[in-house]
Amino acid sequence: MLSTDVEVACRKPGADPNLWFSARKANIERAKIECSNCPAVLACLHDALEFERISKTTLLGVHGGTTPSERRKMKMKRIA
Repeated sequence: MLSTDVEVACRKPGADPNLWFSARKANIERAKIECSNCPAVLACLHDALEFERISKTTLLGVHGGTTPSERRKMKMKRIA
């Protein structure tokens, strides 16, 4: 689970929260770059995958540097 002590890229002052939930390819790529520089990227990805596993739903937006389709592919590889 993400710690509230860590300044994550998507929650730092001035960050546009819509960037992580955009349908525009340029925004998605920018969000993924922001995630790649975030100290919590692996914890965020873990939390997203765990939430999706438990809830059996797919989170919208970029989480842990991945899109919903990328996370689905990761889960399918895990099953295979």
